[in-house]
Amino acid sequence: MGIDKRVMRGYNEVMSDVKTIKKLEVPKEFRKEGMLRRLIKFESGNRDVAMYEVIRENWQYGSGHRGYEVMIIRYTTKDTEYYGNVTPAGSPILPSNEQFGQYGWHYTRFESADKTFKELLVEPVRKGPRKSSVIFI
Repeated sequence: MGIDKRVMRGYNEVMSDVKTIKKLEVPKEFRKEGMLRRLIKFESGNRDVAMYEVIRENWQYGSGHRGYEVMIIRYTTKDTEYYGNVTPAGSPILPSNEQFGQYGWHYTRFESADKTFKELLVEPVRKGPRKSSVIFI
């Protein structure tokens, strides 16, 4: 049957845009859902991957280290406007809560997070998100 040539042409145009955009820097730290995330390491291999330490601050049960998050970093391909805020092309896209398991993973142990980080750098890039693998630690 084959893939429609129009679809492939559109896909190739988008991919060439991604290769030529100037990638902006990923955030060194940010807050989300009452927790601080601090960048531990960022590398580019077959894809861009970041590892953040997750720190819980000012909770009734105490503050402190809560784990690590490994994320596949994607980038916007064009300037976009959302509720009056303009996001320039090349801005990093961090995974949303719904995208964890496909573009982001949370770990309690550094060794497990580091293993996924290294795997993502060398894993061949496929169309679509990475398949989720459930790991209980």
